[in-house]
Order: sequence, then structure tokens, then C-alpha cells
Amino acid sequence: MKKFILSVAAMAAFTAAWAEGYQVNTLSAKQGGMGHTGVAQKLESESMFFNPAGMAFMDKTMSFSASINGLSPKATITLDDGKKYHNASKVSTPFMASVGFSIYDNLKAGIAMYIPYGSSIDWGKNWPGALLNQSVDLKSYTIQPTISWKITPRLSIGAGLMMSWGNVNLNKGVTTNATTALLGMLSNKAYAYDDTPASVNTTVFCPSP
Repeated sequence: MKKFILSVAAMAAFTAAWAEGYQVNTLSAKQGGMGHTGVAQKLESESMFFNPAGMAFMDKTMSFSASINGLSPKATITLDDGKKYHNASKVSTPFMASVGFSIYDNLKAGIAMYIPYGSSIDWGKNWPGALLNQSVDLKSYTIQPTISWKITPRLSIGAGLMMSWGNVNLNKGVTTNATTALLGMLSNKAYAYDDTPASVNTTVFCPSP
């Protein structure tokens, strides 16, 4: 029974991971292997993201960790008439790198760089949801210097400054089916019912200290 319950819990956690959207939870190989249940554990330099106070228990002079992952979102939309639309997305490669070092036995410092959000999806120019989204490409980066102090053998505190920046590139249609038909009449072109002859692009850069 215990094995059955653990198996169901693991499957539920895996299923939930598919609904995270643009959040990237690949920031630690150790955490990923534990299903992100090790927040309260001492993960050395990787603790900077999950629990900065945990880095104070690092027993090494220096700790280094790095990882890179490949993400390729896949989605399919099925209309009432049975017609299907598939996205075509490129592979995103979020990464993480962290290094921590000892100042004193009870005082640690470090710096981490990671990608908390990032992915892309491309539905093409002409599909029924073009007015909402044709394609989007989101990237964000964070650098986090951190310090951690072990006050007592069982109590520690930690703090870090998160400096983040990123950009998003969004393309979407700006014409409805009725407008498409009118444009076809005015320009003497034969647009299909689901054609989107006019689109808009928005690119935003977002610094956040």
C-alpha cells in the first residue's frame, strides 16, 4: 500500500509539472531528483535559490553546481469539427550555475545565475486563435549574490539580492474573420476564412533590480 501511495504521489507531481507554463523548475539537479521536496535540506551552493539560509551549513571550502536542460513545449488544439492545430516550437536551453564559498565556519557567501522563466511557442500565422497568439518567445535571467550566517548549530539566516532582466517577443493577429473577408474584397485577393493578413509584433525588455 505504501508503494502504491508513493507511486500515485509521484505521478501527480509529474503531471502537475506539465501545467507550469513559462516557469522553469530545472534550477537544481538535486532538487529535481527529489521532486522538489528538499527545500529544507542543506544543498550547499544550490540552496541559494531554494533556501539561502541552508547554505550556512555547507562544510566545504567551495561548492559549485551547474546544469543545462532542453525544453520543447508541445501542444495540440482540436476544434469542434475535428480539425487539429499543432504548435511548432524551437528547443529552449535554460541553465543554472551557482558557486558558494566559506568566509568563516559559520559565514558563507556565494552567487548564482539562473533562468526562472523562459520558453517559446509558435502556432503559425493562420489559425483560429491568431488574435490571441501567433508566437511568443520569453527569456528571463537572474543573478543572485547571497550571504548566509549560521547563528547556532541549528539556526541560520540567509539573504540575497535578485537582479533580474529579460525580454518577451509576442506576435498576434489584429484582424477578425469579418475584417479578413473585407480586406479580400478591397484588395481583390482570395483570403481563406482562417487567414490572418495583418499581424502585430511586440518586443519588451524588462529590467528588474
